[in-house]
Amino acid sequence: MDILRRTDFWGGTLCAAIGALALWLMADLRMGSVAAMGPGFTPVWLARILVGLGLLLALKSVAGSETLRWRWQALRPMVTVLGAIVFFALMLAPLGFALTSFMLLLVSAAAGRDFRPREALIIALIGALSATALFIFLLKLNIAAWPL
Repeated sequence: MDILRRTDFWGGTLCAAIGALALWLMADLRMGSVAAMGPGFTPVWLARILVGLGLLLALKSVAGSETLRWRWQALRPMVTVLGAIVFFALMLAPLGFALTSFMLLLVSAAAGRDFRPREALIIALIGALSATALFIFLLKLNIAAWPL
């Protein structure tokens, strides 16, 4: 079924648009706090909830589409590898190079269609040990090898 013909998609989009319009129109109202609510507190929160539920409904409508499932299968390797690289960048300092590179290789191996856990563990272990030996011990890069 075509996404643009789904009533859930258009209903959710309409709810999100109405909520966004309400937020724009109420931008000048004073919010206050939970303890001392201003005149805009309740309407602004109701508009935010309307936007959130509208987007949720529209996304749920799109997620049931066969086209989206096919596209996810095509994008899964790219998203997985990029996510592993971001994980590596964020966890290098707290976890150390050896453990982080092991996890990077393991998660990147999961991007393939024929993922085999035992082989991925062996390859990740060999790759992490090789990379640690090369970058930390041979090239003497100033990176912590193990968690702090």
